[in-house]
Amino acid sequence: MKKSVLYTIIAFAAVLVVYCVAFLVIPFPKLAASWVEFGFTVLAICLSGAVFAYAFRRSVKSKLYGFPLFKVALIYVAVQFAAGVVICVVAAFVNVPVWVSIVVSVPLLAFGTLGFVATDSAKSVVEQIDAATQSSTHTIEKLQTEVATIIDNCADANAREGMEKLAELLRYSDPVSCPETLELENDLVAKTAQLRDRVKENNFVEATALTNEIKTNLAERNRLCKFYKK
Repeated sequence: MKKSVLYTIIAFAAVLVVYCVAFLVIPFPKLAASWVEFGFTVLAICLSGAVFAYAFRRSVKSKLYGFPLFKVALIYVAVQFAAGVVICVVAAFVNVPVWVSIVVSVPLLAFGTLGFVATDSAKSVVEQIDAATQSSTHTIEKLQTEVATIIDNCADANAREGMEKLAELLRYSDPVSCPETLELENDLVAKTAQLRDRVKENNFVEATALTNEIKTNLAERNRLCKFYKK
């Protein structure tokens, strides 16, 4: 168990003990409304403590309220605690009906419960975004690596010069793909594989022709990226 989680549990447990002792030991008239508030407040402290420890460790965010879940837990327990104290103090001097406690505490419990249930892990969102970005940049990164390897294996100076220009074009190409460029990118991958084979065969005439085709298709791909990302 992480220290932050342990400290959170200890803090909420301490608050719970102090509240229970204060409520039970302080000699003031305890009506039915007071006991209802006592029950709701104890529930709020326990529930918020568990949620706070979980949310603080996992960076969980409430979808419903749009802010971190541990803040929802703090707001809920603070408001319920304040409402409980106020009703208990008033009930010590005035006969407060039970329904008043229920009307106050049940909506607060609903506020907390809905915020706790409708959650979204910020970590998961970041991971999903990272995965999507990695997928959209995979093709250009793969082509850069492939072309660099082909250049290293090319023994012809003229063919090598053209491939180095291609490598430079790839280096300055938009790294992020879009759906409209998928067909062209598949063709680029296929032609690069053919280029690798021609270089292995020392067929530098066809290798040069393929290099020029790849440069032309790459330029078209970059124009489509620029157009569709305006």
